Amino acid sequence: MKGVIGLGNFLPDFEKGISGMKQGEIKTFMVKFPNNYFESSLAGKSAEFTVGLVSVAKPKYNSIVEVLNDVDHNGHDHTHFDDEKSFDEYVQQYYGKETEKMIEDQWQKNALQEVIVKSGKIPLVGDRVTQETDRIFGLIREDSDKQKEILKRFLQ
Repeated sequence: MKGVIGLGNFLPDFEKGISGMKQGEIKTFMVKFPNNYFESSLAGKSAEFTVGLVSVAKPKYNSIVEVLNDVDHNGHDHTHFDDEKSFDEYVQQYYGKETEKMIEDQWQKNALQEVIVKSGKIPLVGDRVTQETDRIFGLIREDSDKQKEILKRFLQ
């Protein structure tokens, strides 16, 4: 698994555990999952990880376009950013549309649930819907924060 330390891609305890490791080193450490972790079966629990560090590399970015192209954009074309402002505007617009779509989807789910509840034939798991909504919004928020952090680091 590849990852960049310092961007919040990992749980804090995991990142702390791998920080300072050298190539070829194997280390075992405990990681506590946050109480609000999106996977409820792991929330608030601890797990032991044994990690072997295969390689270490430092990214080298020469331009804003290279930084934005290096981030996983799920097939979106993000090569038209000249500065942080244009990136922020895109993120606001993109995630605004995504949020509207998710709200519409949630409204449809709620309407369907209401019909099912009134029919009394299928039991609903309301907590699961709330949990999934929270998880999705959390992932969107994390993705946006990570991309902004990469851009800020580049511009420093």
